[in-house]
Amino acid sequence: TLSGLAQAKDDPNSIAGNVSGMLVYGKSHPYGEFETEQTVKNVTVADIKNYHSTYWKPNIAYLIFVGDITTNEAMKLATEHFGSWTRGDVPKKQYAEVKQPAKTLIAVVDRPSSVQSVISINSPVNLQPGKPDAIPTSVMGNVLGGGFSSRLNQNLREKYAFTYGAGGGVSTDRLVGSFRASASVRNEKTDSAVGQFLYEFNRIRNEAASDSEVTALKNYMSGGFARSLENAGTVASFALNVARYNLPKDYYRTYLTKLNAVTPANVQAMANKYVPVNNLVITIVGNAKEIAAGLSKYGEVKFFDINGNEVAPPTEKKVDANVTATSVLQKAIEAYGGETAIAAIKDATLIGSVSIMGQAMQYEQKHVMPGGYSAAVKMGPMELMKQSKNGTEYTVAMQGAKQDVGADGKAQLDAKAAMYEERYYLSNTAVKLNLKGIESVDGKDAYDIEIVTPEGASFHAFYDVQTGLKLKDVRQQDGGPMGKLNVITFYKEYKEYNGVKIPVQIVIDLGVMKQDISITEVKINSGLSASEL
Repeated sequence: TLSGLAQAKDDPNSIAGNVSGMLVYGKSHPYGEFETEQTVKNVTVADIKNYHSTYWKPNIAYLIFVGDITTNEAMKLATEHFGSWTRGDVPKKQYAEVKQPAKTLIAVVDRPSSVQSVISINSPVNLQPGKPDAIPTSVMGNVLGGGFSSRLNQNLREKYAFTYGAGGGVSTDRLVGSFRASASVRNEKTDSAVGQFLYEFNRIRNEAASDSEVTALKNYMSGGFARSLENAGTVASFALNVARYNLPKDYYRTYLTKLNAVTPANVQAMANKYVPVNNLVITIVGNAKEIAAGLSKYGEVKFFDINGNEVAPPTEKKVDANVTATSVLQKAIEAYGGETAIAAIKDATLIGSVSIMGQAMQYEQKHVMPGGYSAAVKMGPMELMKQSKNGTEYTVAMQGAKQDVGADGKAQLDAKAAMYEERYYLSNTAVKLNLKGIESVDGKDAYDIEIVTPEGASFHAFYDVQTGLKLKDVRQQDGGPMGKLNVITFYKEYKEYNGVKIPVQIVIDLGVMKQDISITEVKINSGLSASEL
């Protein structure tokens, strides 16, 4: 759980979900709470036992059979296996009514490394399962944002190409229902995308949907409902819903009839009742400096951290006039140990482990100066990944299968082969260095240096203003249908070996997963040869 939470802190979708939930429902409401490392660490075995003894009671449990079985047979099995389970009092908690905000709030969570903004739009609505409005509202929600052909997706994806997918709708709930909509959009289109969300919210309220639009959605939903009945688990969940929510016994038997009766007028009526336009919490996780300026026309803009605490707007810190991109990289070399100590390195071997999605593997990195380099990930004797540069030979292989190494890939291997990449960038006059400003990295001020390779590829490296050490770098790679993805490498801890500092805790954030590299052994000048790379 703690490992998952550590990853979630860097996941913009998780951040948006946590912050928007807290702002919509409040910290004291169960839907506004979210797990943190501290709340998880607070849980004891006694807490778990107490929870079990308090809530694990047969009088709030349901036992459902689906299949070739009679009522008498089911009763016999239930009595045999659960007859001795003792009933008991279960506390029924009461929660304050959740109301829609009086006016729209734009909540911005600054994530400077983001090339996309995650937009999450939410508002509570009073709609419980099984209520007469539930079925026509589900049709309305599908028209608005329920699939590829929905209005939101056709607008933000197909018409404007802001995103690879946008959606939304209304959900029922015993405590409080919810209206929601979301998309991930390019930074420069964030305010325009919010405007189109609001345009579609107003349009579905003010313009009746066409007969063909509503009929198509009803047919789609009818087909999905009919197919779902083939699954015994779905039938069981329907039975559970009838019991839990006190629905009419024939609720699902008459579902298709009720669905077929929904008209465009019903859809518009439900939109006016359950699609708010001036009472929204619009949470946006992205690069605040690039997105915040155009948002104030939609509502009051406030800034929050990843835990939902309000913070001051990010300010642009000024760089001293005597600081240049070159001086920042030179300071980094001094922080690593200085040119003399680095030049004394003839070879180096770094041994440790890499954890990917909880799976630990061996990691080994080698340098033979000048210009020899390899890095390999292994699982036992099996080599899963290796990249290397040996003379004029460049290699990248996945499970033994060699991959094409383009010009940009060769440039990256050239830089890595220098052991300290800054030496390569400073010695190569074809590399362009641009000082972009100062950003915050894990609470530390860091110089943002844009590095442009001779091949035209660029990435950003961030150096601690105080120590000079590199804290992270950010590169973009093609994510296919997801568009451009940031690959962020954090350098968490440095240790000194033979007079030079080497990062021993490295986290590579690939967006969909993380690689945690831990270096446990470093050998300097051990006599390693190029043939051993």
